[in-house]
Amino acid sequence: MVKGMVDHLAPGEDIRSARFYGDVGFVVTFKKTDPLYTIDFSEPEAPRVRGELKIPGFSTYMHMIDEGHVMSIGYDADDQGDFAWFQGILLQIFDVTDLDAPTLTHKEVIGTRGYASDAATNHLAFNYFTQRGLLGIPMVICEGGSGGDFGDTMTFSGLLVYKVDPGAGFTSVGGVPHPPARRERGRERPELRELVEQRDVVREAERLHGGPRPLRLRGRDPGRQHQRPRGAGSRRVARPLSELRGAAAC
Repeated sequence: MVKGMVDHLAPGEDIRSARFYGDVGFVVTFKKTDPLYTIDFSEPEAPRVRGELKIPGFSTYMHMIDEGHVMSIGYDADDQGDFAWFQGILLQIFDVTDLDAPTLTHKEVIGTRGYASDAATNHLAFNYFTQRGLLGIPMVICEGGSGGDFGDTMTFSGLLVYKVDPGAGFTSVGGVPHPPARRERGRERPELRELVEQRDVVREAERLHGGPRPLRLRGRDPGRQHQRPRGAGSRRVARPLSELRGAAAC
C-alpha cells in the first residue's frame, strides 16, 4: 500500500541520484541541467517538494557531510540545445540548511571529457573520512578532450585525495598513482578497460537523451606503459598531480 506520494517531479527527465536523511529527501534529475529537489517527508501521508535548484551537469551520488550540507559527485555538462555533452567529473557541496532555498556553495570540476571515476557509477568507490574531512576517489585522467571528443592522452591513473570543508570547499591534497601494469602479451591494461566501460555508460546516456551518434574510440595501444614517479621504498603516498602526471595513450 502506498502511504504517500510525490508525483510529476520532473516530467521527461531521469532520476540520477537520491539521498534520504531522517524525514528529508534529496533527489537529482537530469536532461540538460541538474535540478536538485528537497523533499519534506515529515508527514508521510503528504510528502511535499520544498525547494528546487537548477545547475549544469548532474550528480550520480550524494553524501551527507552534516545536517545542513550535502556533497555529491557526478558529471559536468555542456548544453548543446537539444542535448548536453557530459564533461569532466564534478564534485559539489550544497547548503540545504533552508530546505526551501537550497544553494550550491562549492564546485570542483576535475578535467574535461575523457576523465573517468568509478566513484561516479559505484558508491562503494566513494571514500569519505568524516573525522579527517578527506575524500578519496579513483580517477583516470585523459587530457585533450573537448566538445564531443574524448581526451586521448592519459596522464594519471590512481587515487585522488581532497580536503573537504563545507565553508572552504575542496582542496586537492594530491594523488597516489597505480603501479605500472606488467607487460603481458594479449592482455589489456585494466585501467584502460575500466575507462572504456565508463565511456560506454556515458555514451549510452547521451544517446538516450538525444545526442548525436557516438564516435568510435580512437586507436589504443594496450602495450604502452604508463610510467609514474616512485618514492623511496615501497610505500606510496599522496603527491601533487603536477609531480605525478606522465603520458600514455587512452
